[in-house]
Amino acid sequence: MSAVALLAVSPASAPWAIAGAYLLRVVGTSVMSALPTARALKGLTGEDISHASALLNSLRQVAGALSNTVLVWAVAVVPDFTDGFRLAMAITAAATVVMVVVFARQARLDRAGA
Repeated sequence: MSAVALLAVSPASAPWAIAGAYLLRVVGTSVMSALPTARALKGLTGEDISHASALLNSLRQVAGALSNTVLVWAVAVVPDFTDGFRLAMAITAAATVVMVVVFARQARLDRAGA
């Protein structure tokens, strides 16, 4: 959870440390979106895959826009930028935990039903 590493960012943080934490965040984000997408598409065939892929990409764009709005709001609502950034990363960390719990629960249900 790279968002936790970004919670420790301060004006005195080294740029390489911030860049490293952000790199982990980008890699983690791609993993968090690739695995559920593959699971969602695995049961489809032929033309349905292209429609489902387009739908998932559209939903990803909408979710990204909404989450960016929430994170920008979190930074703006707090008077100090650093504290606002930490609030945004805390929201991100909490959302990540919720997603992991939901995905793990669904995978367990899938295995039990198979």
